[in-house]
Amino acid sequence: MAIRLSFSSLPLFAPRTPCRHALPAFALFAFAPAALAEAAGEGEAALTNVLLWMLVITFIAVVAMTFAAVRYRLALLRLRQVQQQSRQAEDAHQKTDALNRTLLQAVEQSPTSIVVTDLLARIEYVNHCFEERTGYRAEEAIGRNPRVLKSGKTDPKIYLNLWETLLRGEIWRGQFVNKRKDGCEYIEQATIAPVRDASGNIAHYVAVKEDITLRLKHEQRIYRLAYFDRLTNLPNRTFLLEQLKRLTRPGQTRPAACALLLTDIDRFKRINEARDHTLGDLILQSVAGCLREVVRKPNVAVRIGSDQFGVILHSASDTSVDIRALAHQIAEQIRQQARAPALPEEAHEPVTLTFSIGFTLFPDDGDDSPSDVLRRAESALYRAKKRGGNQVLSFEEHMLEEERQTFLIESALRAALPAEQLCLYLQQLTNSAGEPVGCEALIRWQHPERGLIVPAAFIHVAEESDLICEIDAWVLREACRISAQEARAGRPLPISVNISPRHFRHHDFVRQFQEVLTDTGADPACITLEITENLLLEDLNEVITRMTELAALGVHFSIDDFGTGYSSLSYLKRLPISEMKIDRSFVRNAPNDAGDAALVETIVSVARHMHLRIIAEGVETAAQAEFMRQWPEVIQQGFLYGRPEPAQSWLERWHQFPHPDDTGNTPHTPTAPAP
Repeated sequence: MAIRLSFSSLPLFAPRTPCRHALPAFALFAFAPAALAEAAGEGEAALTNVLLWMLVITFIAVVAMTFAAVRYRLALLRLRQVQQQSRQAEDAHQKTDALNRTLLQAVEQSPTSIVVTDLLARIEYVNHCFEERTGYRAEEAIGRNPRVLKSGKTDPKIYLNLWETLLRGEIWRGQFVNKRKDGCEYIEQATIAPVRDASGNIAHYVAVKEDITLRLKHEQRIYRLAYFDRLTNLPNRTFLLEQLKRLTRPGQTRPAACALLLTDIDRFKRINEARDHTLGDLILQSVAGCLREVVRKPNVAVRIGSDQFGVILHSASDTSVDIRALAHQIAEQIRQQARAPALPEEAHEPVTLTFSIGFTLFPDDGDDSPSDVLRRAESALYRAKKRGGNQVLSFEEHMLEEERQTFLIESALRAALPAEQLCLYLQQLTNSAGEPVGCEALIRWQHPERGLIVPAAFIHVAEESDLICEIDAWVLREACRISAQEARAGRPLPISVNISPRHFRHHDFVRQFQEVLTDTGADPACITLEITENLLLEDLNEVITRMTELAALGVHFSIDDFGTGYSSLSYLKRLPISEMKIDRSFVRNAPNDAGDAALVETIVSVARHMHLRIIAEGVETAAQAEFMRQWPEVIQQGFLYGRPEPAQSWLERWHQFPHPDDTGNTPHTPTAPAP
């Protein structure tokens, strides 16, 4: 029996299951017993042929089953991917819905007002913040134009610019002054942008607006704190510097010419001390009010600090305006109109003010800076005050040079003290018989480059700073040292020392002087402190107290330059003074001028009645000496008897004169050599 097997007769691609490719093998195995029996009957070759076909078909079935399993696995994977993608799409849709709901909630709950309009500016949507801020409910606002919020205080140019920007398809930013439903005004910072559809065409406008009313108020408050004076409500120094910076900036449009005026109230400190600071504040407020009346826009008045005010004057673009003349005019108006400040009744008495005013013109050149302008105006003001106040001065170039020289002198003088460049000079005091009776201690500065410098060139600089106290202290110590040295040698030497008011008023002056006396061993009775009448203008009671303390130690006091200062006889009886010095200005013309002669005679008469020693300064001629000899008790000092000379040189001559012997008698002494 011949068995014929054909693959085409087998359902290889029957049902889509993993086993469908194994059907031929299963079919073969179904017929296998009969096939094997028949093959065995036909012989060994037929049997071998059948077995071989069975092996081949078995191999094919195994391969087919493997292939079927792989395809089945791939099909399952595709099915799972489709299911996963479906779930992801559903999740994404859910997330999108959630996000949309969140965004809608965010817009609805946003702290900024959000408005959506159509192309005709009809409102289509407003959020909750809009309702709270404006007072309009959504149903009231929808369908209306945002102009319902107009207050009428927004510049029409802003709306014009808004629509020009939006019609170009651009975003607009700006501010509106709007009005709520209840009529209250508020300020909004708005950003309005076009909204495009899927085709790219503008379909809507969205406005996001923030209420900045409080923020602007805070900014204005901060600005006023930074740029305005709280007492007078005038702009302050910072504002002044900002304006000067703007007006001096190169390349900027600025007025053709400007001027800066600085003004001080003369002796304002005395008003405060005599009354109280409340009165001072009222005066400052009154002066500020006067400045507002005098100074009109675009000019500006400022309070720089304390009692100092400033004014910036503009000539605009009118070059015909004489800015210098305008500055003088404004300055005089200030002096006249602020002279009698308007004070409330509780001030009890009127106050009369005077003003020192200095001004400068600017811009001076291309490199002018705010500090340059301010420095020039301050220089002119300082010069006006130095001349006694109550006047107006314009800046001159020589002022800055003088200030520069003053600064250089002060700097060099500070270095001179530790470098031991100061020298003590002495000038002789002579009685009517031509005998030396003491000396006055003076100072010179031996500059390493400029040589010997006289006090007139640097003492005024020292008096304007704390240096005068250090210089005074040095001279006082040196004078006490020399006096003690001469006393130990049996040659008691009376020495007069000038003391500046600033040094004498120092709170520790008495203690410091006592230390000098102790350290040097000087006899206080040989030391005379010369004070000027200016010392007596302030705190007279305190001055008397200090003088009394020192007088109790034996120290003598002399009134220097008597007749040129305060010259009130009332204070003479209260002061523990033992000497007065007639100023050289009276001595110079006394022999030839009846008026000066009468003044000298009066001073001598006063001194005699008060039992004071008298010294005549500036005796330079024989005629002056002869005139003064009509009062034998008058001590003379001047170039006629010797110029100031180095201490050691003068002491060598002093040693040549006979000195009191043990009996206290003073032999005749030779006359000092003429200068």
